Amino acid sequence: MLIQDEAVETLVSLGLTVLQAKVYLALATLGRSTGKATAKSAKVASQDIYRVLAELQEIGLVEKIIAKPNQYRPIPLDEGLSALLKCRQEETVELKKAAAQISESLQTIDTYRDINGIGDFVLIPKKQLFRARKAVESAQTSIDFVFDFEAAMTYHTKFFGLEIKLLDRGVKIRNLLNKKEHDACASKAFLKLKNKSEFETKLCFDEITKLIIVDRKELFLSTIAKSGISDQPYLWSNNQVLVEIIQQWYDMVWERSSF
Repeated sequence: MLIQDEAVETLVSLGLTVLQAKVYLALATLGRSTGKATAKSAKVASQDIYRVLAELQEIGLVEKIIAKPNQYRPIPLDEGLSALLKCRQEETVELKKAAAQISESLQTIDTYRDINGIGDFVLIPKKQLFRARKAVESAQTSIDFVFDFEAAMTYHTKFFGLEIKLLDRGVKIRNLLNKKEHDACASKAFLKLKNKSEFETKLCFDEITKLIIVDRKELFLSTIAKSGISDQPYLWSNNQVLVEIIQQWYDMVWERSSF
């Protein structure tokens, strides 16, 4: 039942309605069937089945066999999935074009600009962490991290290519890791980054939260003590008083920590 539910969810994600997904999957199991038998297998109301079958014919996932009574045959499941994926990809391309046109045609203001001169304090939900990536991508001089060892390995593996580009253009990256591990436990990406002169790591044995400081101008501070790097909210701020206080704290901890 769980597999069936997951299959329905996948087909819905690919553009079908729940009823269309149930009927198509039922037919894929039956091979060919009458509308009545398909409705029973799919657990779809009899008053809905012929409408849904007609919709699936229109999409191209089902063929109608003229007989007494009429029968219905699905195209093979792998072909159907490929067709749905192709359709979704084409829709995505068109949506990207439309989004680009909107971005080019509408005049907008920079909502991140510090208009009051004191900066902002923003709680960023875990689903909006593109803000942190955008800030890191735009770094000009420095990025300071505080991660536990496991989170650091995950982050530096995921963003290895981006960090290589940052290091190559002279951005200095410092890591405070608050859990001691041997290099044998480190990811290959992390070990390669350690070979770069601008990439430094020290071990800190204090239990401190995850933190990112970019160019000594803005920070991302985790609001959850223990969690992964991408499944938690962050406090973002470009308030220079707060950034400077935390930057001074970071520099102090960095000086007393060991390589």
